[in-house]
Amino acid sequence: YDPLLRDLRNGDLDIFVGLSTKPQHDARHTWPQEVIWVRGMTTRLYPDRPVPLVSYGEACVYHRAAVTALKSAGMEWEDVFTGPSIGSLYGAVTAGLGVMPITRRRAAGLGMIVWDDGPLPKLPDLHSGIYISESGDRAAYEQLADEIAAVLHRPTVVTPRLFNADTGMTADSAA
Repeated sequence: YDPLLRDLRNGDLDIFVGLSTKPQHDARHTWPQEVIWVRGMTTRLYPDRPVPLVSYGEACVYHRAAVTALKSAGMEWEDVFTGPSIGSLYGAVTAGLGVMPITRRRAAGLGMIVWDDGPLPKLPDLHSGIYISESGDRAAYEQLADEIAAVLHRPTVVTPRLFNADTGMTADSAA
């Protein structure tokens, strides 16, 4: 988030959408995002073992939110999988390697199993923001930011997915 904001201020970016721990007042649009835990069908947690955590890594806002919540609850965790893409994280979670923090909207869009009633602490909300450059064609950037915000605020359509344990793949239930 911070490097992108710096790039925007330096004129290296025209627009970006990011997540932060606090609402940012310099965003063209900002809104809260509920963050929840997701798990695979076979995921189990054991009281005498650390919570197995799947994430993009320590620099990620999701990881920081999870660690803060787990520390506050007096729970230990272990980074069991760090991935570079949502596809790799999705695969790790659905394979049952661990749990992952993610926005409810993103989890619904991916058809992930939300663990609202699990033994994990509630995660803090994050804040999405659409940021635009102060230089360049500001009117065009504002219009684009407004259009992106309109798309992001549309209701999420959930596509049910089935997991095939034999192949390790998911498929739409209609397939």
